[in-house]
Order: sequence, then C-alpha cells, then structure tokens
Amino acid sequence: MSTSVNGPDFICIGMPKAGTGWLYDQLSHHPDFWMPPGKELHYLSRDFPKLKIFRRYLEDWDRTVRYGERIGLTWGERELAFLRDIVSCAGEPMDIDRYAGLFRHKGNLLSGDISPGYGAIEDEYIGKIAASLPETKIILLVREPVSRAWSRICHAERVGQFDVSLLDDPAKFADFIRGSHLTGAFLATTIIRQWSRHYPSDQQFRVILFDDIVQRPGETLGGILEFIGADPSRAGTLPTDYNRKSTDRKLEMPEPIGKILAEYFEEEIRVYSALLGGATRDAWPSLMVSRGGNQVSIRRGGTNKKPVKPAFGTQPSRVARHGRAKKRRKGQVIAVSRRPARALVRRAAAHIPVTELLIDAHAFVSNVLIRDCSVFLKRILRLPQQH
Repeated sequence: MSTSVNGPDFICIGMPKAGTGWLYDQLSHHPDFWMPPGKELHYLSRDFPKLKIFRRYLEDWDRTVRYGERIGLTWGERELAFLRDIVSCAGEPMDIDRYAGLFRHKGNLLSGDISPGYGAIEDEYIGKIAASLPETKIILLVREPVSRAWSRICHAERVGQFDVSLLDDPAKFADFIRGSHLTGAFLATTIIRQWSRHYPSDQQFRVILFDDIVQRPGETLGGILEFIGADPSRAGTLPTDYNRKSTDRKLEMPEPIGKILAEYFEEEIRVYSALLGGATRDAWPSLMVSRGGNQVSIRRGGTNKKPVKPAFGTQPSRVARHGRAKKRRKGQVIAVSRRPARALVRRAAAHIPVTELLIDAHAFVSNVLIRDCSVFLKRILRLPQQH
C-alpha cells in the first residue's frame, strides 16, 4: 500500500462514544496502516495545542511501550520519533502544514487522526483545514443520542466525574443534563452541515452509523477501508467485532432517567431521521418510545410535519423567561418572542430544501434562540446584507 496524500489520509472528527476507539484499534492492527501512538491528537482543535498526553508518553517511553504491548501493538523508533515531533509543537501556534508534516512517519502506509473533539471546530477553521488538506478523507461516526449520552455518563462515573445519586432524583438529573457537556456540545446535523460544506463530495466525507458497527462490523469496516484507500480484502489481526471496552463497568439506566433522556433528545432524533435515514429512521424512534419518550413522526420523503422546536429542557443562556435576550455585542437588550421565529421557519421553507432548513433551524433554536430575527432570516436564506 502506498499513499500520495501529504498529511493524514483521513481525519475522524467524532463523535465521542460512537465507535472511535473501535476504529483506532481496527486500523492500528491492519497491514495497510500506521497509526500514531495515541488515538486522539487534538492538534487542530486548539489555537495553542497542549498535547499533554503525548508529553507523558515521551517522558515515560518504557511505560508507553508496555501499554502498546497490552493492546497488541509494537512501538519502536518510528513511534518515538513521532512523539518527539508532536511534543515539539506543544504550546506553539496551531499550524496545519506542521500538523501535516507529523504524518511523514507513516512512510508508504496509510494513516490518520481520530480526534472526536474535532466535531466542535468552527466553520472558519474547517475551511482552513480543507484548503490545506484537500485530499484528506473525513469520517464522522454517529450514535443514537440517548445511548451515546448514557455511555458518556457511564465513563464519567468510572473516572469519578459523575454523582450517581442524581439517578435517584429525576428532577435533579433533568436539571443536570440541561447544562452538562455530557449531553450537549455535539450535534451531528450541525457537524455534517459544516464539514460537508468544505468537503462536499461523498468521496471526501462519509457518515458511519454506530448501529452498523455493532450489527455488521466486518461489512462496515470494509466500507471504511475502501473509502480511505486501503484494501478491504486484507484482514487485520483483530476480529472486526473486537471491543476493548466491553468489560468496562456500566451503570444501569433507570426507567425514569431513560424517559428524561428520550424526551430531551426527541427533536434531535427527528432531525437525524430526516437527514440520515437508515437506522436513524427505522430503529432510533422506536428505541426512544421504548424508553418512555413520544412517538417521532417522520415522513418517508424526509420532511417533518411541524417546524423543529427546542428540545426538552433547553434553556439557552441568551434568553430570559419573558423573551428578552441579552445581545453580547455592546451589551444591548432587545425584545424577542418565539412567534416570529416560527414565522421565519415557514417563510424559509419556501426557499431552501427542508433538510437544510431543519439543520439550521434546530441548531439555531437550540443554541442561540434568538439573537436577532433578521440575523436568523439572513443566515437561513443566505440573503445579501442589505436585506
């Protein structure tokens, strides 16, 4: 296998708890790949990358080698040289060309960066990445929101960052999830819209469902290998259904907690179903109902019967109870109601494809609701400034 890509052959931009560990393990044990000694570089998501984990790897190289052996990998001079290079970038301004140079250690093999945090990179920086790395393939792994959020909660509990007593008090748990990073920050529809704008071809950007990884791991891995440019007929040394974290302790989800999460993610499920299809349309709504949520009604044509409304429990920081929003610029206060926003959604639907409308409207209502109605109209309709 040889590669002509200058830099990473692929970047996996997330999502957290959606199979990124599985992907790293599979590619690390595949003969067509050389993967860095550490799954998540997180270089592109910071103005001044800290790279703390790689500094620890380098400072205690013998321990790093033993860790590699525990996961079935043999790390030597090539990995040590990579660590020296990436640690030299710590604290320096982020430089995409310098980042691309880190992957010269791959030689004639394929390689990439699997950093779930990249899903939160702002659009401006995605454009810079695409301009510098136009041949790099982009992969996004997407998981049913309730299961993904619960997996993050279980992980937080294992490392002592979640208070288990919240599970005994549904009201307190509902308050917790409204402001928690464990249930927010990553909306796949927003990620897809932003990254596909700069990597528009389906030969450049690929969405993989976690359901397919679980149900058809071999077929799914083969599709990923072919997408990146590897030989899917060549087998790696790991079974395709291998899950290094299968023995990790997991909390049992109480029924009232499952109902709260299902209601919280109801509208997100609706938007996913319209955009992605597959398991998001066929299985996710039924799973939500089984947890006590409402039935999600999705038209087979891919449109919703009603405009997207805020998810359960959403309390945007820029909006007060009586519809008065503080505008960050110059500290101005403007009066805003939700009725004009619904009218704008109806007006916008006549001008743009409904899928794009749903993505923009959901992200808008959930994350900024409402900074300025005219700003929203210009954004969603892409109108010139004078309008």
